Amino acid sequence: MSFDFDPGRYGIDPARAKELAEAVAASQSDRTETQAVKQARQAVEAAEAHLHKVTMSRGADGRSTYSFEDRSQAERDLAALKKALNTAQNDAARKWREDRDAAAKKEVDDRRAAEQAAFAKEAEASHKEAYHRSYTEAGGTGEQFEKAWPGIWADHLQREATARVENTMAQMRARYGGSF
Repeated sequence: MSFDFDPGRYGIDPARAKELAEAVAASQSDRTETQAVKQARQAVEAAEAHLHKVTMSRGADGRSTYSFEDRSQAERDLAALKKALNTAQNDAARKWREDRDAAAKKEVDDRRAAEQAAFAKEAEASHKEAYHRSYTEAGGTGEQFEKAWPGIWADHLQREATARVENTMAQMRARYGGSF
């Protein structure tokens, strides 16, 4: 990549500017240089060479050795191959964007899942502590509580979920004036 300006003039270290420009160019080529793009580019280069040959080829008498139809066909072939190259580049760029977006979504989903798991663990610990106090004050032992805890926690979660659904339904009835 070449620069049309003096990076030092703008307070940019020329070596660093060149390094960044090369990194950007490499990143962009990594995005779009799939096997299909390479093959399409090679086909375009071959078609350009053939068109040049058809255009420039002259016989001993100075006349073209190829007919007008040959040149027209070579031009059509080149246009079609350039279109195919453009399609391959667009497909590669789209695939790269889809992969990038999927990776970003996975990262967000993983982070959200970790946050939810941490929140659930914290909520369970705080509820467990409160239930443990109530259980032992009512005459139960710690061992009995630990044995009963999974059922107690499941019942608690079921009651919370039911209460949330009932609350949502009441809000919807109030808002829309119907029965749900």
